[in-house]
Amino acid sequence: MKPYPIQLEISGPTAMWTRVDSGDAPTSYEAPTFQAVKQIFESILWFRSAEVIPWRCEICNPVVKHRYYTNYNGPLRKYADNPLGAETAGAHQLIATVLVNVRYKLYAFAISDRAPKQQLSERAKKWQDASICGGHAYQERFEFRLKHGQWHHTPFLGWKEFTPSELCPIRDDTARDESVDGISLPSLLHRTFTRGQFTRYKPLVRTHVMIEKGRLDYFPKETIEAMQNGDFSQC
Repeated sequence: MKPYPIQLEISGPTAMWTRVDSGDAPTSYEAPTFQAVKQIFESILWFRSAEVIPWRCEICNPVVKHRYYTNYNGPLRKYADNPLGAETAGAHQLIATVLVNVRYKLYAFAISDRAPKQQLSERAKKWQDASICGGHAYQERFEFRLKHGQWHHTPFLGWKEFTPSELCPIRDDTARDESVDGISLPSLLHRTFTRGQFTRYKPLVRTHVMIEKGRLDYFPKETIEAMQNGDFSQC
């Protein structure tokens, strides 16, 4: 299966890549997770006939953490001591540790959807019958939409309230920050779903992942080389 490379550059004042082990005072990873990067690409363009597989993140600004406070008024607030129930329960304060002044270069492959034909949309089936490559079509349309600032939905940096200040094609004068080095991530959330939207919920966590010289690879070196040669059986 031929891979079609896609890439982008994104920055913003605040980001939150929630650690799965940080409990009720969430803390951000130092870099976005695989699933978060996949969401950023698909916020620009989403095809039922194509699959986006991120493989690398380059960190271009120093990692700076900041304490963030917000009032939570959602359905999970406590109301056991309130005789009037959840509808009248007050908000509670949520404390989180977020990243500030972030900038990333993100890299991915677009490939034709690997789902069985019966699970494809009617348009995707017609494309398949006409021998139209979903991965190639995704790459061409993605690059057009990225250049012209067109989105499938509003991009966000982890939490939906953290929207980017810039989302653009990769610039040659932006370099990764090699001082962000030797950061060990003992438990890094990888996938949330088996392939993406409309697929089975199956969280996957990678262990002992390293950020080296401002670079985070979402797969081992051997798997990335196989992907570049068209073998996606291990991802």
